[in-house]
Amino acid sequence: HLRNKCEQREIVRINRRRDLESTPERPRAESIAEAGLALRERGFDADRLQHLIDRLDIEPTLTAHPTEARRRSVIRKQARLGGLIASLDRGERTPAEIDDADSEARVILKLLLGTDEIRTRRLDVADEVRNGVHHLAGVIWDAVPRLHRDLRRMSEAYWGFLVEVPVLLRYRSWIGGDRDGNPYVTARETRYALRMQAREVLSEYLR
Repeated sequence: HLRNKCEQREIVRINRRRDLESTPERPRAESIAEAGLALRERGFDADRLQHLIDRLDIEPTLTAHPTEARRRSVIRKQARLGGLIASLDRGERTPAEIDDADSEARVILKLLLGTDEIRTRRLDVADEVRNGVHHLAGVIWDAVPRLHRDLRRMSEAYWGFLVEVPVLLRYRSWIGGDRDGNPYVTARETRYALRMQAREVLSEYLR
């Protein structure tokens, strides 16, 4: 898992370098900007771009993964290590800052060594709901506004106007509501899943 985290950081590092080297005429490969340039070269005007974006409807579905046996405490520690690596990537760091990051990383590694990575009991529905909410309130919560910003930047760069971005990305979830695959999912568990998601969303908006 730590190797995977380092590989993810390397992908981010490469994409940042490509972003720094990119220009409007040569945007980063596989980026929204590259898609925008391709659309403009195909003759899309601003109205046609807006019409295209208005029709986008992306609906990924979150499902419970019994194979994800890692505990949330382990996932959080691994995420913190990823954050420390990212902090060392940002510009010049003083020797004290590098030493502080190194010390904290060593502490987290010791905590990981002392933490059972695998759960000793089978996940129940409430655990699956909490795992799903963990992702919704984490990486997904951060990624969706970034997608909107990238679309608006792209439209301004190639058409000179800020496109109106509708709700184009809706996450669906089977977790806590799947009556097909899990006999332990009842109306009580579904109410719990809805309450957990609502509470987490409200706390994120307040934050």
